[in-house]
Amino acid sequence: MRITMKHATSPLNQLWTALNRLPRVALGQFPTPLDEAPRLGKTLGGPRIFIKRDDLSGLAFGGNKTRMFEYVLGYVIQKTKHDCIIAGAGVQSNYCRQLSAACAKLNIPLHLMLRKVRPQDGRKLEGSYLIDVLCGAKVEIIDGDWTIQRKRIVACAKKLRTEGRNPYIARAGSNQHLWLYAAAYVHCFAELWEQLAERGIQADALYMTSSDTTQAGALVGAKFLKAKFPIYGIDTVIFGGDSVKVFVQIARDTEKHLGLKAGVGRSDVHTTDAFLGAGYGQPTPEGLEAIKLLARTEGILCDPVYTGKGLACLVADIRKGKWRKDQTVIFLHTGGAPALFAYADSLGL
Repeated sequence: MRITMKHATSPLNQLWTALNRLPRVALGQFPTPLDEAPRLGKTLGGPRIFIKRDDLSGLAFGGNKTRMFEYVLGYVIQKTKHDCIIAGAGVQSNYCRQLSAACAKLNIPLHLMLRKVRPQDGRKLEGSYLIDVLCGAKVEIIDGDWTIQRKRIVACAKKLRTEGRNPYIARAGSNQHLWLYAAAYVHCFAELWEQLAERGIQADALYMTSSDTTQAGALVGAKFLKAKFPIYGIDTVIFGGDSVKVFVQIARDTEKHLGLKAGVGRSDVHTTDAFLGAGYGQPTPEGLEAIKLLARTEGILCDPVYTGKGLACLVADIRKGKWRKDQTVIFLHTGGAPALFAYADSLGL
């Protein structure tokens, strides 16, 4: 379907108008490219494959969090009185890598509590951890689970407040402002929708690695624009509980804040943890094979924690015959390549 920008009341323009009302800071390079992967498609003997290159979003090796921080940090800067940020995740976190670069760009002090996922994490200054330190974040490496990490974050916030600072705790166990993270992927879907229309591409499916807000935001955009193709999310983190309910809650909260009546429901959510393997941050044979396949056919790099597992799902579906040669699928590349340097031993090269 060809999109026209002439009608101010079109769903696409309504969506852009809603997004443009939100505070935002410029951090990345958008729109990101939509590249065809012809050698990958030919090698798999399957459909046409296009890759939405959010790995090229332009901030410290890029990734999906760059979009998110444009909205989240836009809110923090323009709507609050916070003067520093605390966050926590795994040592090779893409989230923390891009947050470190964003805070450097915006001159905001950042404190990171990074949890070991593997015993060797934090022993070498490498991958995303290297970039965190290079960008000036104050980093503490933590042994233990997320509850211990959360206690350290709370202690850090308390200490900063006694020093007269007003820290903003970014996620790290808090669900505040999840809708802002999701809004960034409403934006991404609208961007993709325009690119598909401009090039006359009829998509049959969109695959993405997602644990919550990335997929929830894309669902809002897709449902509001009445996209006819499904979105498949590949989960790489186990949070427990009803994950579909979480997706729907985030999507509906995003709709409410944006003033959009998309109506995302449980039947719209297609998500699987079948490619998770042993857990978050643990490579899988299927994911590692997919990483090598994409690198050796298209020169595009995925990572073992997130995008490699998402790509593995797409590869498996094509090999099972889910998609015909005359169909077209999109893979949303959410970034993460710097983690490759910390997982070199796992690649078996």
